[in-house]
Amino acid sequence: MNAITPELTPALDLTQTLAQEIAKTFADLIWVCQSLCELLEIENDALIRHDAKTVRELTENKSALGRLYAKTLASLGSDSDIKANLNKDDLVTLLNLGQRLNQLMDKNALMLKAEIEARKRVMDVFVTAARDQNQNTISYSKKGHFDALPISREHAALAFNSTL
Repeated sequence: MNAITPELTPALDLTQTLAQEIAKTFADLIWVCQSLCELLEIENDALIRHDAKTVRELTENKSALGRLYAKTLASLGSDSDIKANLNKDDLVTLLNLGQRLNQLMDKNALMLKAEIEARKRVMDVFVTAARDQNQNTISYSKKGHFDALPISREHAALAFNSTL
């Protein structure tokens, strides 16, 4: 028969299996962290250039990598398991990468907040100017009828998207 029976397969040591799984997950975590760093560098550069299109295009990838980072980190297990199964060089690599990621995230958050605030202020200027220029000339009669607005440029509608 071609099937391998349980009696013929060698039993793997549980600690060896755990070590292999942690090593594989650690490699995945390093890849995710490096990818997040690269993405944040691109996004930070786009924020410096005020390139909203690039920032918008990166949003979905950043969100997906963030979720993958959290899932991968959680799957590594407890701190004692990680420390027992990784060598000192791996832990130093992870620490350095984590510090780089933290710096990029802090810079990214600051620039995103500044960009959002700047756009909000610009839109507030437009809304205030439009509100000041627009005069309400509608008057209601005692019977509930109102005078129709003359259609002209000073009565043009203004739409404001508050999600900007």
